[in-house]
Amino acid sequence: MTDSELNEKLNNDFRAFRIEHDSRIAQKYVEQIPGKGLSEENFTPQEKNKLASLTGGADIDTSQFATKTELQTAVDNVTIDTSLFATKTEMQTAVDNVTIDTSQFATKTELQTVVDNVTVDTSQFATKADLETISGGSTGECTLPTASSYEKGGVMVTGNDGLYMDGDTLKTDAGGIDYGVGLEYSGTSNTVKLKTASSREIGGVKVTGNDGLYIDNGTLKLDGNSSGGKTIYYDEGLESWHDEDDYPHVRLEEASSSELGGVKVTGNDGLYMGSEGNLSLKAASADEIGGVKVTGNDGLYMDGDTLKADTGGGGGGGEIQCGSGLGMDSSGVIELQRASADEIGGVIVTGNDGLYMDGDTLKADFSSLIVNGKLQIVANGTTYTFSPD
Repeated sequence: MTDSELNEKLNNDFRAFRIEHDSRIAQKYVEQIPGKGLSEENFTPQEKNKLASLTGGADIDTSQFATKTELQTAVDNVTIDTSLFATKTEMQTAVDNVTIDTSQFATKTELQTVVDNVTVDTSQFATKADLETISGGSTGECTLPTASSYEKGGVMVTGNDGLYMDGDTLKTDAGGIDYGVGLEYSGTSNTVKLKTASSREIGGVKVTGNDGLYIDNGTLKLDGNSSGGKTIYYDEGLESWHDEDDYPHVRLEEASSSELGGVKVTGNDGLYMGSEGNLSLKAASADEIGGVKVTGNDGLYMDGDTLKADTGGGGGGGEIQCGSGLGMDSSGVIELQRASADEIGGVIVTGNDGLYMDGDTLKADFSSLIVNGKLQIVANGTTYTFSPD
């Protein structure tokens, strides 16, 4: 602070002090009234008369207080029962009669003898020189050697390396360990371990040496020869092959009419794969290739692998019966009989005889019977003509 700043601050403080001082003086004192002195009495005649009429103690009620004589009398009449207190003589007698059994205490001589006979085996203790050798100097500080794969020693636990101290116990901290696919954390044992491998999960497997697998310097290999614990034998429909890295594999052979093997089901060939992996025939229909069930009661029967119609002597359970208008030839084929005036049967529709087929329905073609705007019908050789009106 400069001199000018200090002078300005002192002046401001002094002005504030004068203002505060003048205010307090004005509150505490009054100005002198002209013509009157400061010691002049200003009581009214009524107030002076009231004060003069007062006598000492006239307005104090002392009826509730005791006089000195009454207090002394009360003290003189106090009686203290001393029968419950012991006299000095009685207390001294009691102290003199106290007996302390010192048989359980050792004398100074006995204690000294015990101490003199104590022998301390110092062979298990390190000397000061030993401690200095361990610490590597004369500072008295002992340090653990750095731990390594071949040396026992001390390690530093930072809390960021997957380890933590639980009291005096070193434990793995699952929160600090990053583990990837195929590993999982076990909260019970506080360890990270391999998951159990499956068809959908990467994990660990156990190789016994008797399951067609073996370990070749840390690599799991298929035992296709005698180098492992057990040789893999594969049956008909399987074959072995080696990939570009010369690893052995076993796969299905390609199926054929003469070879057992694997087939591919596309879903468009009358076959499908069931929910349990079983290959089944689709149900056959008018527009779907598939399988049919032959009960033997539906006019069909199986002759070996051949499906045949049961015409009555084929060995099936249900003979085919031909109804009205149908007949069966010598080879078992059902055909329509020729229609006649008294026989239901089949007819040939040429399209030139006043008839035509609308889908599966036979209809009359009246357009071919109109001649010159008139309907002509021939019956039994006679032509009948009908006009529209």
